[in-house]
Amino acid sequence: MREFKLDWIQGLIQHEFKLNDPTCKVLNKPDLIAVTCLFDGKTVLRLTETLQLLLNNFYALQKIEQLKIAPTQQRMGLFDGVYYSTEEFLPGVEPTTLPPLAPLFKKIHAITSETPGYVSVPTSDWKPFVLDQKLGSSAIDLFISETGRSDIVEYLHEQCPTCSIFSLLHGSPSYCNIVVEEGVPSFIDFQSSCFGDKAYDIGYLYAYEPQTDEKLIEELGYNRRDVFYYALLVGIKRYTRGNTAERKVDDLQRIEKTLALLRK
Repeated sequence: MREFKLDWIQGLIQHEFKLNDPTCKVLNKPDLIAVTCLFDGKTVLRLTETLQLLLNNFYALQKIEQLKIAPTQQRMGLFDGVYYSTEEFLPGVEPTTLPPLAPLFKKIHAITSETPGYVSVPTSDWKPFVLDQKLGSSAIDLFISETGRSDIVEYLHEQCPTCSIFSLLHGSPSYCNIVVEEGVPSFIDFQSSCFGDKAYDIGYLYAYEPQTDEKLIEELGYNRRDVFYYALLVGIKRYTRGNTAERKVDDLQRIEKTLALLRK
């Protein structure tokens, strides 16, 4: 995978946007998947060799542009074998407590499709999509090998909620993908966006932000069991991404807590 160095990024901006000596700041911790930058103080530039990530973000922003709850997308392109997209920069700070998200979720989830899956790659069945694309066999194998809890994986396969209305999902609505400006929250980073069960987004939030309480579920009117099912699924994925023993212990405790909530 390519390493996105700052001088290379500046070269892309100069070539594609015809800007001389552009100012550029990397916004996220660079990894092997994607890099997000800010240039000229007003434009977010996304870089990746995985096209699907950009397509998810770009098309989701197109669909919610009129809602004014997320950045406005601008353009996509290809430079030196790397895909890029740009969008407006939204000022604000990452929240430390749960902001009023119900109105945002209601607006996004009101956008629906006849089929689940990524906007550019629809599929016919939600269950295999969420188990294969949002969890994945490699995560399942790692989780079982480290914990021995094949019973939890069996539960996921047996109890996946049915879904007939496929809502537009943010896909990863944790605090790091929310900005708050003057008390008003907005979503950013729709790289995991897709159409599916609207309860998935709330389950994701619960898995990543454990201080999330059930008042949000009640305010939205979503099925409580479905929300905690997806929190369990996302919690397993989160566990497999942990890079310290302490983090994995914490994640496993969250998984057990979610299981207890499901069994109430």
